[in-house]
Amino acid sequence: MLAITGHSRFFLFQHPVDMRKGLEGLAALAEEQCSGQLTKGDYFIFVSKGRRIVKILYWDNDGFAVWWKQLAQGRFWLPDIGRTRYFQMLCLEFLNAP
Repeated sequence: MLAITGHSRFFLFQHPVDMRKGLEGLAALAEEQCSGQLTKGDYFIFVSKGRRIVKILYWDNDGFAVWWKQLAQGRFWLPDIGRTRYFQMLCLEFLNAP
């Protein structure tokens, strides 16, 4: 279960990620980019090349968890976050395809 608060930070990886990666592969990518942040309650968002699959890696009190959604049609909308490494959202509009 995603426990999102007003203090949650979301790190969006702007380059497409190979969705064959599992929990360990995604954690390695996140650690490479955001050293020391993995167990602080942040969310790491990975999107496939075609923007039909999204995986979110997060720490769930006693271990890592991955939330995964694959659209049957349409594509995920991605916010333009420029050079910022992370962004905050109070809702999950990102996860709803337009």
